[in-house]
Formats: sequence, C-alpha cells, structure tokens
Amino acid sequence: MTRANTYFAPSDFISAILTNHTTKLISHITALRQNKSFETIHDCRVALRTIDSHLYTFSPFLRRKSTSDVVHQLDWLNSKLSAIRDLDAMIARVVKVENDQVKQPLITRLQGQRLHQEIKLQKMLDSPKLDLALKALTNYALNPPIRQKFSELGPKKAQAKVTATISHTWVLLFEHLDSLPKRPTTKQLHRVRIAAKQCRYAYEAAAETNLLQSPHIQAWTKQLQKELGQVQDIKILRKWIKNQSDLEPLVRTQALIYFSHNLPNRKQLLAGVTQISK
Repeated sequence: MTRANTYFAPSDFISAILTNHTTKLISHITALRQNKSFETIHDCRVALRTIDSHLYTFSPFLRRKSTSDVVHQLDWLNSKLSAIRDLDAMIARVVKVENDQVKQPLITRLQGQRLHQEIKLQKMLDSPKLDLALKALTNYALNPPIRQKFSELGPKKAQAKVTATISHTWVLLFEHLDSLPKRPTTKQLHRVRIAAKQCRYAYEAAAETNLLQSPHIQAWTKQLQKELGQVQDIKILRKWIKNQSDLEPLVRTQALIYFSHNLPNRKQLLAGVTQISK
C-alpha cells in the first residue's frame, strides 16, 4: 500500500536510503579495522550490496557521470572484500564435512589463503584511498545528483514515478523466473538471485521511508536470495576445489562428490511467486 506524501521529492527519498546504508557501511568498516571476523565482513558486504543495488534500481533518476564515479569506488571496495568473504563461506561449509581425511587438507588450505587475504585487506583498510572513497560516497548520499526532469516533478508525480520503479523490480524478478527452463543452470539461477536482491532491497527501501509496505515480498525475496546464494557458494567452492591442482586426487574427487549441486527447478521457484501474488 502506498502512502500519500504531499512533500515527496526523489532527492529526499534517494538521499534517505543511501545515507542510511552509507552510515551502516562506515560503522561496519570501523568495526572491521578491529575485528576481521566472518560477521563483520558479511555486514560490510551487505551494506555495499544494498547501496550498489539502490544506485542501479534508481539510476533513471540519477545523473550518469556522478553516479558512475561512485559505482567505481564501490566496485573497488567490494573487490577487496569479496575474496575473503568467499573463503569464509567455503570454510563454513568445509568444517561440516565429517570425513577428516577430506576436511583437514581443505581447511588447512582455506585458512592459509584466508590469512593471506586478511593481510591484503589490512593494507586496504590502512590506505588513504578508503577514506577518500567513503567521503565521496557520503557526499553523494547527502546530495544525490538528481536529473533535472525529475527534480521539476510535483510531489504526486514524483512519488508515482518512484513507486513504479520499485514495483518494476518485482515484474523483472517474475520475468526472470518465468523465462527459466525446467532445469536451470547455476548461471541462470545467479541472474535470478541478482533480480531477487534488487527487488528485496527496493521494497525494503520503500518500507524504511514509509513509502510502501509489502512485508510478504520482502520476506520471500530475502529467502529466495538466501537459497540461490547457497547455490552460488557451492559453485564457487567446487571451482576452488578443482583449481587445487596439487590436492590429492582422491581427496578432490570425494570433496566434489560431497559438494555436488542440488539445484532448484523452475516449478519450485515459481511456486513461491504464486503464493505471494495471491
């Protein structure tokens, strides 16, 4: 349900949602300087993903050049966090393996690689480039560069445009799901996951600003994103195992069998959409 706002402006809406998550990101990075735990890195990544998703979803309202510069900064920061995050996700799965002959060689390698990435992460945290990136992001969030044609809209039309943009993320998600073959590949499921993420974050932004309340869509897209994220994590783990060329062949084979894919099919995914749409 949309709530009428006689003072609505796209700049205020976009500034509110970006400032919220930029503040969270800065807080998480401050914590990361003290504790490079799985949870802290995860929190940083969530804040980054949310900001990046908002910039993509609401890009029609934003000036391209200024936004491109900020996206470039976000990509740089995300690249410094993604490697260690992937290792953390792999470690969390491998520690559950009951066969020690398989688990121990994998864990030893993963922990050694994580330590190496942690050293690289510390260099990024000590870099002046990080402070400049966070400052640029903060300035952008406080004063988002709205395209002139949207700045000139009255409150009613502006709110309708923003609401339509948010609703369109649900349409795009459904289209991605509906176009899946009966047995989709991991690459196809990854595209659905991205669409689910964008839809979830858009509806969460609407809820945060009291623009739109759709708790069922938020809950379902969050669950879908989580389930498809696990598919992607297993894909990354299997690729990592295959790339360990000096790993004992029997250990590699057993690990690949243990972490075999169990992909959801099109019917299972569409069933969730049907329930939400009723």
